[in-house]
Amino acid sequence: MMKKQQGWIHMPVPLAILVAVLMALSCACFDMSSLVTRTSFWLGFALCLLAASICVAAVISFRRAKTTVDPRFPEQSNQLVVAGVFNYSRNPMYVGFVIALFAWVLILGNPWTLLWVVAYWLFMDRYQIRHEEQALEKKFGESYQEYCQRVRRWV
Repeated sequence: MMKKQQGWIHMPVPLAILVAVLMALSCACFDMSSLVTRTSFWLGFALCLLAASICVAAVISFRRAKTTVDPRFPEQSNQLVVAGVFNYSRNPMYVGFVIALFAWVLILGNPWTLLWVVAYWLFMDRYQIRHEEQALEKKFGESYQEYCQRVRRWV
C-alpha cells in the first residue's frame, strides 16, 4: 500500500502561489514602487513566459511518458523521464517556478522580495527535491544514479 504524503510541504504549486502572495504583501511594508520601470515590468513578463514554457514542456514530457506529474507521490512514477527539458535540469518545473517568482520580483520592483524567492528555492532544494530524489533512486536505482551524474539538480 502506498503511503500518502501529508501536508503542504509536498505541494510546490500552492507553496509558490503562497510565496508570490507574501511577496506582494511585503511590498505594502516596504514600498519601493518607484523602482518599477517599464523595462523591469516587461523583462519580468518575458521571464514569466519563459517559466511557463519550461513548466509546460516538463508536463508534456511526463504526459508523453505516461507517468505521474504529482510531486506528492514520486514513487508512483512508472518511467524515468530524461528527455526534453529534463536533459538540462532534473527539476525543470521547479526551475520554472523560481524563474516565475524572480520575474514577480521584477514586476513588483521591490528587491526585498527576492528574499522570498531565495527562501522558496532553499526550501524546495532541501525538502521537496530530496524527498523526490530518494523515492526515484529507490524506484529506478542505477539508471537514476547515472541520470543524476549527467544532469544537474537545478541547471
